[in-house]
Amino acid sequence: MFQIKYNIIILEDEDGEIKGTDGQFEIKCNNSVYGDFNLSALDIFHEQIYGWIKRYLRIVKRLQNSDYVVLSDIDSYKTWIEFKKNEDILIISQVDADKPDGSSDIENKLVNLRGRRWTQTVSYIQFEEEVINKSISYVKELKEINSQNTDSRLIRVLEELINDATGKE
Repeated sequence: MFQIKYNIIILEDEDGEIKGTDGQFEIKCNNSVYGDFNLSALDIFHEQIYGWIKRYLRIVKRLQNSDYVVLSDIDSYKTWIEFKKNEDILIISQVDADKPDGSSDIENKLVNLRGRRWTQTVSYIQFEEEVINKSISYVKELKEINSQNTDSRLIRVLEELINDATGKE
């Protein structure tokens, strides 16, 4: 089972293009969890949900044409989420590896793997559906929060990534 949980936080001093980009974000792969989702700590801890949703949509698109991809936690020195696809099975691992200068948030290989914290096997179809469905829900929430700015460039980017991932124009 693969699950994405997020909780949007509207910051009082938020002055970006749109509101609702920050909050809490967590993935759950069977019994393994990555991220922080703690409703009692909403005002203390938050990160950019928008960036995580965007990167997971890009992972789905990459996995449609590749059997291996890694996602960097851009806020962590050496943490990567590794995705290995084998037909309809997806093996997801949290790993520690180097992040050489010039590396991107999504790569096709790891450099100097230092260890695995956890590894879980999930259905690829269920993973893809969860990413797409949570992304659609997130865009809907962004449009509700930003009702005066529903044609924001940031919202359009997510909609385009959803369309790419689902094969829609």
